[in-house]
Amino acid sequence: MLRSAAQWELERLQSEWRGDLAQLELRMTKWMVTTAMGSIAVALLVAVPALHGAAGLLLLAGTALQIYAVARM
Repeated sequence: MLRSAAQWELERLQSEWRGDLAQLELRMTKWMVTTAMGSIAVALLVAVPALHGAAGLLLLAGTALQIYAVARM
């Protein structure tokens, strides 16, 4: 009886741990995607002087919306 209760608790903890690991992987993926999109937007603004002004603001707004959408997933 004691062995089966301990085994059940071990299985429950392993299942919980797998769920936590899956959540961590999802959060890391979101972080990598948002970081990459932000880096691309900054690189474009720095590399292409023509993007300064209204077009640059539109690019930044679009990137911010994409980052927000990924973060909400």
